[in-house]
Amino acid sequence: MQLWVAYCLKDAVAEPVHTGIPQMIGVAIVAASYLWKHKTLPSIVLGTAGYMIALRLIG
Repeated sequence: MQLWVAYCLKDAVAEPVHTGIPQMIGVAIVAASYLWKHKTLPSIVLGTAGYMIALRLIG
């Protein structure tokens, strides 16, 4: 799982404003929702939605 997260965030350093910040927001949403409910699928869906919204607002 950690390898998958590292692979997904490998481009966050190259362009921190356009891709890095929305990716970190998505990761934070996934982590928070998983710690809150301990359900994987809703956490992934919420993280993806949060990333897409942050990408539209920031990027």
